[in-house]
Amino acid sequence: MIGPLPEPQLAQVAWAVRDLTRTCRFYTEVVGFRRAGGRLLWGPGLSILQDLGPDAEAILWWVVGSQAFVQLEFFAHSRPAGRARPSDARPSDLGWSRVRIGVADLGAVLARASARGHRPLGPIQTRAGFPSAALCDPDGVVVELVGDGADAADRRDAERSGVESAGPDIAPPVLRSVTLSVGDLERASRFWTGVCGLRPRDDRALLDPSREALWGMAGARRELLVARGGAVDLELVHYLDPPGRPRPPDHRLCDQGLLNVALAYRDREQFDALHARLLAAGCRASVSCPPGPFASTYLQDVEGNSFEIFACPEDHDPLLGFVPEAGFAPGVRLDP
Repeated sequence: MIGPLPEPQLAQVAWAVRDLTRTCRFYTEVVGFRRAGGRLLWGPGLSILQDLGPDAEAILWWVVGSQAFVQLEFFAHSRPAGRARPSDARPSDLGWSRVRIGVADLGAVLARASARGHRPLGPIQTRAGFPSAALCDPDGVVVELVGDGADAADRRDAERSGVESAGPDIAPPVLRSVTLSVGDLERASRFWTGVCGLRPRDDRALLDPSREALWGMAGARRELLVARGGAVDLELVHYLDPPGRPRPPDHRLCDQGLLNVALAYRDREQFDALHARLLAAGCRASVSCPPGPFASTYLQDVEGNSFEIFACPEDHDPLLGFVPEAGFAPGVRLDP
């Protein structure tokens, strides 16, 4: 075990998507996130960061909910083009597998999703007093939706971030957790809590195995550990039955589905401390981090899963997609 480290914020979940507009419209017009800008990326920076060959190209877009310093990030790669998600992909397959999002009105979100062809994968359940359902997004990623509303802290975050509701039935959502399916729960736990500094926590509603029915895996046997990364949980799950299937050996980060997550600090010194711990634990950083208030690099965990760490001072938020775009909201048409 390495010495104490301030708990990082699980600040970002990233996707590799096949149709950027369709994915953004799902997460904004259906779920309620807000557009937060994007970038055109090409050349050695992207190529080296994501290990995609000599001259990678992609469009990057961000969306935000009601939490400060939390975002969803979507990459649409054109060079190299990512492979489609396998038709037999299961939530138990090893790697980043699903997200859990809190919404103010689950029924309204499910109705909007159904109108676009996204229907629940299993029965609606009630846990800790809140209804839950799961469906697949346009890229096949399992999304667990929890009708837990927006509590006072969520509303304060929304006010600080300048996020406003687009209407009475579309309130800004909350990213509650992301799930990583692993082959060795004890080893993964030691890495994410002992090295990265996430804090284990007990949540009986999440630990209940009957929750697997939400995404069509009733009766699945698994072990689960929940760790806190600031405002967002990391769920580490080891499936015993059905056992998790490994990614193809030639898997690339541009392949459709969840790409990685990011652990972040506002302070560069804290980032440097985490960076040093990870290198001491045997991780290899994809790029070097020159001096300055902002820094970022990709690494791999003990099972080869990609993740990012970065330092982002608050005055960089508008540049890095943590602030919603002014004048855009779900459902707003720009044509006459």
